[in-house]
Amino acid sequence: MIQNVTDHFSYVSKFSDLSLIQKEDINITIYERELPKSINSYLNHILNEGFRPLNVSLNINEFKNSFDNHFKELILKYKEEHQHLKKDIENLLFQFSEICNNNQLKIFFGIVDTDMCKRFHVDMYELRMLCTYKGQGTMWLSEDNINHEALNSFKENEEIVLNNEAVNQLNERDVAIIKGALYPNSKVGGLVHRSPAIENLKQKRIILRVDSNSLIDSI
Repeated sequence: MIQNVTDHFSYVSKFSDLSLIQKEDINITIYERELPKSINSYLNHILNEGFRPLNVSLNINEFKNSFDNHFKELILKYKEEHQHLKKDIENLLFQFSEICNNNQLKIFFGIVDTDMCKRFHVDMYELRMLCTYKGQGTMWLSEDNINHEALNSFKENEEIVLNNEAVNQLNERDVAIIKGALYPNSKVGGLVHRSPAIENLKQKRIILRVDSNSLIDSI
């Protein structure tokens, strides 16, 4: 485990250690991982074929049926691969549910081909789990690389970021849990982050985004 309390982030070596996000001086925990070939193959297929995003609020015990019903056409072509991806997402949901002590989650799983939130910002939720299954991951700033005056006065990224070479980015497949502005009893604010710029590059991402509440639909 690599932890930097000064900058409020923690890389963890075990999936279960993502729970370190509960520490009052941490606002992002990151688990770096690989995915089985069967899941990678399925992700390539569904990225090429396209699919409607799954965007639901539900109890995690309803996830299996919801996921299968949403992708019922793809199941006919890639049954085994679909089951592997579903199990992987289900494991992430249960771990996140345990950490945030909430079985009711807001889940987005879909293809993104726009820049979405281009400006560095903090969102209005308590906790969020992110995994970019394909494509560029979310970009984020350590606390020593933020001009908070520029951030709070809605200035552009060029003024918010103190050192562009020190901007962090999640890897494809990494799982991260981040704090938002509504997380209670924290010594550190919500994570300052942004979506990667992919639109002009004609790139696509497959992302999983899970919120412990549903006040805002941003990423």
